[in-house]
Amino acid sequence: MDTVGHWLNRSVAPILALIVVASVAAGVAFDFRSVYPVAVLGGLLLFLLLVWDFRVIVPMMIVLVPVGPKFPMSFGNLYLATVVLIVAYAVWVWRLPLSPAGLTFPREPVLLTLLVFTGVMLLSSLQNISFLFQNQLHSLRFLQFLLYTFFFALILQMSISRKTIRMLLVLVLAVGFLEGLIGVWQWQTNPGMFVTGTFDYRHTNYSVYTVFITFLFLGVLVETRRRVVALTCIAALAALIYATVFAFSRAAYVSLMVGFIALLFMPIKRGRRVALMGAVALLGLVTYFMLPKDVMLRAEDLFTTLTGKYIALSFRYRLRMWRVAFVDFLQHPILGKGTWTYEVRDNFYIKVLAEMGIAGFIAFIAVLYMIIKREWRCIRTEAGNDFVGGVAVGLLPATLATLVVFQLSGDHFLNHRFMINFWIVLALVLKHCLGVGQNRHQNG
Repeated sequence: MDTVGHWLNRSVAPILALIVVASVAAGVAFDFRSVYPVAVLGGLLLFLLLVWDFRVIVPMMIVLVPVGPKFPMSFGNLYLATVVLIVAYAVWVWRLPLSPAGLTFPREPVLLTLLVFTGVMLLSSLQNISFLFQNQLHSLRFLQFLLYTFFFALILQMSISRKTIRMLLVLVLAVGFLEGLIGVWQWQTNPGMFVTGTFDYRHTNYSVYTVFITFLFLGVLVETRRRVVALTCIAALAALIYATVFAFSRAAYVSLMVGFIALLFMPIKRGRRVALMGAVALLGLVTYFMLPKDVMLRAEDLFTTLTGKYIALSFRYRLRMWRVAFVDFLQHPILGKGTWTYEVRDNFYIKVLAEMGIAGFIAFIAVLYMIIKREWRCIRTEAGNDFVGGVAVGLLPATLATLVVFQLSGDHFLNHRFMINFWIVLALVLKHCLGVGQNRHQNG
């Protein structure tokens, strides 16, 4: 297989590259609409690249999904990434008969529970299959969920060295740092509430990503013994927290607090735990006295709603949606009304109850439990490793903040602009810490 890929890379790639360049040149010179032949030839080049080494899809997806031409986590990124994944799966299926290892997935508990959840989702979807076929957007999102979630399984299949895993995790953090800088730039060039254009109306999709990356950096910061790495983490955290605060997501504010509290209970050095507590307290004071009035009003809406003093308008709208969903659950308690029945419900727990019933809800809780259990084992396994161990330390609070807390006001488990990054990091950490799938050569 390596010989075939080597021959294809040397013989065909230069020819296709020249054809693409000639096509673009002809389009510029003669005003032809060359976008379609370029797209086709670009797909062929991508196919060829993946044949040469399928593992290049991992760094490609790390960069492709979050970084947008203007706004981060944009729909255009997601659609392009979907096409790239379809090409990747075509290559993967084509290579299966040529691989001596065959189709052998590791017995990873997270993967097993995820397969059960997906099975319940598919079974539930049979109840409204005609609706899915008629609604192209929901059909596309269903397809994207399967494509992006299965990517977790593919990474577990890959034979990746520990050095490469560390490099890929560095890339994840570097792209996250860039997203923080993009958020700072957006606020500085267009200050005000998100409805005026900041984050292009996708403030929650953006902030759940920045919260996730924030705790990965925090984990590395409390574990690292290198001054340069520590200073880099502090700079990244400043940009990410700044961007998160000004994204005006109240769920982000709560998840940050929950994540900070969870991080204090991680097995980190006592001196660094005390320093972290002091830094969080100082950050809270600075935030309180320096934030603009509209940010404080946004946060106050949350606390007045929780205390019952005054229910914000957005929460009233959510309560109406949740009541409808709960009534649907009572009418269809076992498998729900049908997967993807709703466009959005701003609460994944209620959404999964209404759409997938008790079976889906239990399957989702099982996925969360197994993810957290395996992450905790990774922390114990990687004690003393100042980088991957730090990522593992930060991953557990990141999971609690994003997959547990953020789901109370969003449907982010099905939002692949965030989840693709989560599945990539989780798979890489599991492979490094626990040696999951290290001897698999399916995609080498």
